[in-house]
Amino acid sequence: MSCAAAWPGSGWAAPHAVTVDDLMRLRWIADVQISPDGQRVAYVVSQPSVERNAHEAVLYVVPAAGGTPVRMNYGTRIFNQPRPAPHLRWSPDASSLAFIALVNDLPQVVRLGAGGGEAQTVTTAKEGTASFEWSPDGKAVAYVAPDPVSDDEQRRK
Repeated sequence: MSCAAAWPGSGWAAPHAVTVDDLMRLRWIADVQISPDGQRVAYVVSQPSVERNAHEAVLYVVPAAGGTPVRMNYGTRIFNQPRPAPHLRWSPDASSLAFIALVNDLPQVVRLGAGGGEAQTVTTAKEGTASFEWSPDGKAVAYVAPDPVSDDEQRRK
């Protein structure tokens, strides 16, 4: 009961009503995947951005035993519409990590080496990619994509 007296000026903020600004500062984990070898954990942290009118999503990898997380996706925009949906998937041998990112403003599967580097585009589906899975040998991915819009449908739009 004497905690307040024991630690005056401890930095606790006075209670206040939750505001939109408070909500916009919230960050949350959007996806988590443990590598098949159990050595690493990949996860995406998301935070809304009023300035960009979008969610900002950042991919991190951390040793499963603990340690400092390493940011992995400099320059690669994780698919974020209407909210981050990266669909993280480790390759079967844990040598790389694939996820859905925006490539030319369309969701496509991209691949990063487990140690980082530049993302490589895996799919180039005309209407974007909705989901995917690695093949058991890790040499290919199977993906789901919407049917392309026909010329007639395009003219009607």
